[in-house]
Amino acid sequence: MSDRALIVRVGPIAIALAGGSRDLAAALEARFGRYAGAGEGGGAALRIDVEPALAEPFLEPPAGPQPLEVRIALRPAGTVSYTTRAAHGEFERNGGTGRLQLARTDWEPHDRAVENFLRAAAAWLAIGRGGVVVHAASVALAGRGYLFFGPSGAGKSTVCSLARGGAVLGDDIALVWRGSGEDPRLYETPFRGSWTGPWLGESVPLRAAFRLVHGDAPRRIAVPRALGLADLAAVLPFLGPAYACEPVLEHVAALFDGVPLYRLEFRKDDSFWEVLEDPGRGARGPA
Repeated sequence: MSDRALIVRVGPIAIALAGGSRDLAAALEARFGRYAGAGEGGGAALRIDVEPALAEPFLEPPAGPQPLEVRIALRPAGTVSYTTRAAHGEFERNGGTGRLQLARTDWEPHDRAVENFLRAAAAWLAIGRGGVVVHAASVALAGRGYLFFGPSGAGKSTVCSLARGGAVLGDDIALVWRGSGEDPRLYETPFRGSWTGPWLGESVPLRAAFRLVHGDAPRRIAVPRALGLADLAAVLPFLGPAYACEPVLEHVAALFDGVPLYRLEFRKDDSFWEVLEDPGRGARGPA
């Protein structure tokens, strides 16, 4: 990564990482697989200069194991600031340039710290380019894409493990993208959760989106449009400051226009697939 940029692709978005050590570049290429490779970076939406790992932790380490603490702020100049214990950086919110500094710490491995930074950068770039990053699992079945979203523990990885002949696009972070004059499509991203199986490797038309809810029996529940959009807005990661200055809800409404939104009650078996498309089985709620 010291001689050429490492290009990481998140659907139609390319992010270039320049600088950093060769060991870090090798770890990132191994982590991202076919989604990363060396290149010049001229066509990237964002170029990040990675600085040497010389700093002490940027946040005070906790006394014991804790979830990753992420602090994101939007600066008056239009840059997004990102800080964890192991990483501190900033990038132009609509694309351009940025920088990332890594700290000497065992709390967050450097390849993981860079991935988390890239997740945040991709979320901001997508919201300004006709797409949105969603904390969701995504599965393709018979050429149609299904989005299953919810907070941690909702069952996204469980859905992937019960795909019943479908092809998994991802189990943690999904990209929904709508080009000019096109219907929305569901894209894989390089960002995995706990799913270790194969991924589809291509985008598919988005057929429907489901907010996962644990239940005793599979039910597809139609919800008022406003409620479905609010459910989606609640699982858009890393965009907190954007809600104060961007019409995020309006953007999501336009992006998902024509896409049915439901809540899906399911238990830990594959019976929920029977109610995804059949309105006569397990469906209730407003049309």
